[in-house]
Amino acid sequence: MKRMIRAALNFNRHILSFPAGWKVWVAALVLVNAVVPIMFLPVPEAVVTLVVFILAIAVQMALLDRLGFVRLLGIGHAPWLALVPWAWYRSQTLPEGSRMSIWLIALIVLNTGSLLIDAVDVVRYLRGEREPYLAIDKG
Repeated sequence: MKRMIRAALNFNRHILSFPAGWKVWVAALVLVNAVVPIMFLPVPEAVVTLVVFILAIAVQMALLDRLGFVRLLGIGHAPWLALVPWAWYRSQTLPEGSRMSIWLIALIVLNTGSLLIDAVDVVRYLRGEREPYLAIDKG
């Protein structure tokens, strides 16, 4: 548990050192994946989104603890490959313009964008770009 807390603090230190645009991007991802779903509990879309968010964070914290802030961290978003199409399918059953529909569309757009960024980062990692993004160490 102590290692996970240390990894979470380290992760936040890295994010806070990013340029402003990336901080806004990360904040938007947290908003649509962790904050807004709380408003829709206990609907399945909210529950699944929160579970997937927690899973992603756990994977990313474990990787960060072992490897540092490397491009491979995006692999933690792999469950979004199932979440995004499912959210799109579920959004088709909702009244257009409803709060939940707007949230799901935002979730789909932001998570798809993140998956594209993650895919590029993971490929770059697999091709040998394994150095941490920043000089902040992993411990």
